[in-house]
Formats: sequence, C-alpha cells, structure tokens
Amino acid sequence: AVGVGLAALVFFASTSNLILIALGFLIIYGLFRYYKFVSHYPKGPFPLPFIGNIKELDPRVIHKSFGKLGKTQPGIYTLFIPFPYVQITDFDVLREAFIEKGDDFTGRPQNKIIQEAFTLAPNSGVINSIGDNWREQRRTAISILRDFGMGKNVMEEQ
Repeated sequence: AVGVGLAALVFFASTSNLILIALGFLIIYGLFRYYKFVSHYPKGPFPLPFIGNIKELDPRVIHKSFGKLGKTQPGIYTLFIPFPYVQITDFDVLREAFIEKGDDFTGRPQNKIIQEAFTLAPNSGVINSIGDNWREQRRTAISILRDFGMGKNVMEEQ
C-alpha cells in the first residue's frame, strides 16, 4: 500500500511539474510574441503586457502626461494603452509622415475585435470599410441622400 501511494505521489508530482513547465513555456512564448509585436512600432516607454503604458498616464491630468512624454520621447513615440497609439510630437516628422509618405498613412486603423463582432466579412460595412470599398459605399450613400433632398436648400425650391 505504501508503494502504491508513493507511485501516485511521484506521478502527481511529475504531472504537476509538466503542467508548470508547459505553463511557463506558454507565458514565455506569449511575452516573446507581445514584445515582437511592440518592436514594429516607434520606440516609447516600456509597455507591460495587458496594461501597456497605462502606468505612465495620470488620469486626472492626462494632457499633461502626454506633454511630459512628448518631452522625454522627442519626435515620435508609441504608447500601448493597451492598443498601440503612435503620437507625433515634431513638425518635421509630421510633415514627413503625412505629406512625403502620405499614402502609407491613409486609411483607418483596423480593430480586429470590432470587425469580427460587428461585420460578416473584413473591410465591409459603412463604418469598417477602407480604400476602394469605402469610396464606392460613400458615393452610393451620397447619391441616395441627395435623392432624398440632402444638400438642397429648401428656400431655393420655393
């Protein structure tokens, strides 16, 4: 009976160790993926997983927090609150981003959670569409609204 109890204890200990090792590898893998994702954005304060840079911001005076970060991170930086938020603080960087490389910055930010929750297909619907799909839907919506009288001056008709 003692041998069976000892064997069960060894099995339980090895199983729990395997579970802990697997959990440790999953955590390390998740951290690796998170910081690889973070590395694709401009440098900024070091973000923590799940909460990002919320610790850097004072909710009572959030505008002053952004101003302080703009002084410590000149030009351009990224905050993760918890999603990436790129802030441009220098006029020359702003000009380069929106005038010289404007095509790279056109469109809307894509939120996959919202897209999957509220649309049947990616880049569909009036709110989530971008590019040619957005232009086509906008053109159609404007023509329909004009048919109903939007954009016409009521006084001109009388």
